[in-house]
Amino acid sequence: WAQPQLLEVQRDAAGHIVLAAAQHNGYRRQGLIHRRTVKVLSDGGWQVVDEVLGRGDVDARLHWLLPDRPWSLDGKTLSLEMPEGQIELLLDSSVEGDISLLKAGKMLHGAGHADPILGWFSPAYSHKLPVLSLNLNVKGAAPLTFTSSWQLPK
Repeated sequence: WAQPQLLEVQRDAAGHIVLAAAQHNGYRRQGLIHRRTVKVLSDGGWQVVDEVLGRGDVDARLHWLLPDRPWSLDGKTLSLEMPEGQIELLLDSSVEGDISLLKAGKMLHGAGHADPILGWFSPAYSHKLPVLSLNLNVKGAAPLTFTSSWQLPK
């Protein structure tokens, strides 16, 4: 089983968490560690940095499951229309990659094979609901870094 490890927590003067970092060794057989750092930005957005640590060539995928809402994709920025307002998610990585968006196993944007298991959410056993699956696939030498910048409604 993968072993998680909490690395760091930072709080502001009011005691609110403004940064948290953790990692797990679920890819130890490949000689890799996955580390995630989540930072609350001053404008209310979030920055999520995922690091694939180790050595050697790696095929890696950043994968976000998102609500099935009206969307638009401009380059590496996905916009979602929510009842509270618009959410924008900008993806970036340390090496060039390919972005795809799927829903219920069907490709909405991007090229390549539409994996039938992507774009589903299972709230309970034997029950699945369609959702958006945003993916950034990269190939490169570790260490690799993915950055997800979230702009949330005010």
